[in-house]
Amino acid sequence: MMQIPPALLQSTATVRVPVDGEWGGALSDGARTITGVRFERASSIEYGDCVSSDSPQGTLYIDAANSAGAFEVPEGSEVVVDGGNPMTAVSVRTCTALGPGVHHWEVELR
Repeated sequence: MMQIPPALLQSTATVRVPVDGEWGGALSDGARTITGVRFERASSIEYGDCVSSDSPQGTLYIDAANSAGAFEVPEGSEVVVDGGNPMTAVSVRTCTALGPGVHHWEVELR
């Protein structure tokens, strides 16, 4: 499987991970930065015109090879994309290539 083309990885994310490993707990004091990520906003058509706090804001794509500082973002982390509003990582999907190792991560943000 080919890597995500760098031309599609134009955003930067800052991530504060949970320090106690549980939802609703404290977040790390320092943020980790991942450059070269892609954020695709969720379509309001898919979720109706009224967006509730349970509606996804979008999906963050982190390429294992082309995103500098890439790591698997834990669920419950606070994520800020391109200096926007903080969002919460509610699910993380690890995608593997045909060979060994991770191809990319898909992080659903709310």
